[in-house]
Amino acid sequence: MGRLDPRNDLAALENLWQHREHSAPFSAWSIGAHLHHSYLAMAGIADTLCQCQGDAPPRSFSFIRFVVFTTRKIPRGKGKAPKTVMPESSPGLELIEASARVARSALEKVQGARATAYFSHPIFGDLSRDEALHYCSIHTRHHLAICRDILAKA
Repeated sequence: MGRLDPRNDLAALENLWQHREHSAPFSAWSIGAHLHHSYLAMAGIADTLCQCQGDAPPRSFSFIRFVVFTTRKIPRGKGKAPKTVMPESSPGLELIEASARVARSALEKVQGARATAYFSHPIFGDLSRDEALHYCSIHTRHHLAICRDILAKA
């Protein structure tokens, strides 16, 4: 299996904009909050990679990184979003659209970032540019799956 590209997930996120106010008891966030968070994460990771001046330091094996990257699945309810990517509780359409524009722009710009640029993930450690973008897509698809489950319960 090849690397995932988060730019391929943008249309799936956009298809959910109209359902932004839906929520379900099993998720602390509405669909809109999941969308907003996904866009914030995409832009944050891409911006970090673009600004990175050094090369990724050597890293040790991470079992959880290995499992998530191999299965392309993030266990539900196990992570906590950093403050920088915490979404608004009920983001309006304007905020979601603006966040999407920023994310799309950042994902285009990051294609020119150095291959040795890296993103430091709090659980997975330092990820190269390509690994970070691969993770970005895994993360987005995790939230897309939650959104689909919210819609199924609506």
